[in-house]
Amino acid sequence: MEQPNFWTRLIQGRIEAFLDVTPYADLLLKYSGEDRTIVGRTLDFTPDEARRLVARLDQIAASDERTYLYHHIYDNCTTRVGGVFDEILGGRLKEAGAYPVRGTHRTWILDRIRDRPLLYLAMDLAGNGMGDVPLTAWDTIFIPEAFDRVVDRARIHERPFVLSTYVDYRSMTFEDRPLWDWPWTKVYLLFALPLLGLALWRPRPATLVWGLAAGLMGLTYVVFQVASDYPFYHYNVNMLLFPPTHLYLVWAALSARRWAAPAPRLYLLAHAALVLVVWAARALGFIVQDVDPMLGVAVPVAVSLAWRVPRPAKTER
Repeated sequence: MEQPNFWTRLIQGRIEAFLDVTPYADLLLKYSGEDRTIVGRTLDFTPDEARRLVARLDQIAASDERTYLYHHIYDNCTTRVGGVFDEILGGRLKEAGAYPVRGTHRTWILDRIRDRPLLYLAMDLAGNGMGDVPLTAWDTIFIPEAFDRVVDRARIHERPFVLSTYVDYRSMTFEDRPLWDWPWTKVYLLFALPLLGLALWRPRPATLVWGLAAGLMGLTYVVFQVASDYPFYHYNVNMLLFPPTHLYLVWAALSARRWAAPAPRLYLLAHAALVLVVWAARALGFIVQDVDPMLGVAVPVAVSLAWRVPRPAKTER
């Protein structure tokens, strides 16, 4: 079911998902045609639990519960399955996944898209501090492999919940995700370092480039803040590092007269001080959001520009 204005609705958090009822043979044909690994599990539901599970699924399929607003972390295809299982089991599956795990929502998501650097960077920049809190295993079931691990490890009725596991189709093109490749390295090498060199040599064009890049990014944060229902897009600390007001620097750098005025230097000094405050607050633990990679860009660029932009010449009387 195609939805109009899909990408706009995705950013707004208003994508409508739905339960589809299909024969397993059709699903197997579709997913294998997409080269997606399909693993089955035999689960230890009691006969009564199995009957209630089927009845609950039939109820969902025949009611308004069939459709829902999709949330990538809190309400997606996998969390819906986990929620129904846990409901039938009286909360015991969630209890079985209450142990802490390493990482945060941010790291669990980003680790799976390292081979897609542009998407990785966009996701890392867009998420606020809600994605940087400690997790239990149950909190990670928005990712199918994580849900598999919770189910595989669970003990219900004082015995393993999974009775057997079988593979109906294994991907022929699956490759392990690269663990060594960090997309931010490309940002430092291809953007931050050249910009630093330009700032030391020609601060005015460097200020124009920095103002344009950071200002447009800041405008994006404003759009997310105003237009999106996703709470993890709101109150992003990165807006302090890359503020929309940096577009002023573009306007100032385009004119020799405006560039020679005191205002651009004062603005750059103020922003450099703000960036250093954010750095200190993050180091002391006052800021939960993981802005370390962004500080790796903002701190050296902001400080170097504040240092290199010359003071306005004094007018002789």
